[in-house]
Amino acid sequence: AVDESVASLFIEHFPMGVLLARVVRDRYRHPVEFRVCGVNRRYADLIGMARVSVLETPFFDVVPGGLADWGAALDTVVLKGHSAQGVSQATRVDRLLRVLFFLPNRDTVAVVIDEAGVADRGGLSESAQTHFQQSERLLQSSSLLICRFLPGGKLIYANEAYQRFFGGSADALAGPSFMKSIPPDEVDFVRSRVELICRDQPLATYEVSFELPAGRRWVHWSEEGVFDADGKLVAYQAVGVDITGFMLQIQEDDRVGGMLRDLLDLQVRRNRERDEVHTEATRTRHSLADENRQLKRDVKQLEEQAISGDLLVCNHCSRINDKKGHWMLPHVFLDLHTAATVGTEVCPYCRSKAEREGSQKN
Repeated sequence: AVDESVASLFIEHFPMGVLLARVVRDRYRHPVEFRVCGVNRRYADLIGMARVSVLETPFFDVVPGGLADWGAALDTVVLKGHSAQGVSQATRVDRLLRVLFFLPNRDTVAVVIDEAGVADRGGLSESAQTHFQQSERLLQSSSLLICRFLPGGKLIYANEAYQRFFGGSADALAGPSFMKSIPPDEVDFVRSRVELICRDQPLATYEVSFELPAGRRWVHWSEEGVFDADGKLVAYQAVGVDITGFMLQIQEDDRVGGMLRDLLDLQVRRNRERDEVHTEATRTRHSLADENRQLKRDVKQLEEQAISGDLLVCNHCSRINDKKGHWMLPHVFLDLHTAATVGTEVCPYCRSKAEREGSQKN
């Protein structure tokens, strides 16, 4: 019991992933089933599953590469006590893992896994090699700008779309810092966004514009942190989408919108001026109508006051008969029956006559 406790504690703190399975054999000692009986946390993390789920899942479903990669090799391990190792794809987390099988005792098979490095790719299983090649072709043929760089900024991967966009090969683009491809006036902004990436917030997005030989381009970036099982940030993966067409359309929409606003303002001003002219014309028309009505009233009044036809004038005093039996002095008659304003004054003839009569009396 003490030995089992020590072994369990050793497996739990082992730096690599460990899975234990009991071997069920037929009467010819051939393996017919593998039953998962133990797993450490590191193993569960590497294949992207909860530890309790690993214990409840069939053996080959929790082994990277599964039955296709390791079915034949496991028969040799169990029957002859040999070990088997290679590199397989953990499809659930899309990760390459080194895999080692051996028998710690006759009825138990141990599976030890760890992350594979670049040097391990030569030992890929056939299915893992195919998956890796397909993934690489997909990345290279994508129109997205895909790159990976270390926390220090060194570019370690760039697909063909990224290389074409920045006009260079992956080797030429690789350098001391990924930030060298970012415009100088945008570096602080991009760095502030990247520094927000952590295990609890693994993704950051932002937009950056670039002045390239082909002209100004805009890219929407999505950067994701890559973490190891201990939560340590080991790399960044960035995916960029060229949104130049979209940004140019926004600028064109703003330009057209500005033109439409200017035309609308011009039309409003013209309508306002036309309304003012119309209002003034209306006021003038109303004023003229009022004056016309007043003239009509004056004419009517004159017509009512005017006397037409034959008039009777006194031979002696020159009074005029108004046809109503009234004899009026001429100036009174004119004042009542014409629009003229009548005043009184001595004419030159009467003045001369008066002067002659005055001199005769003297």
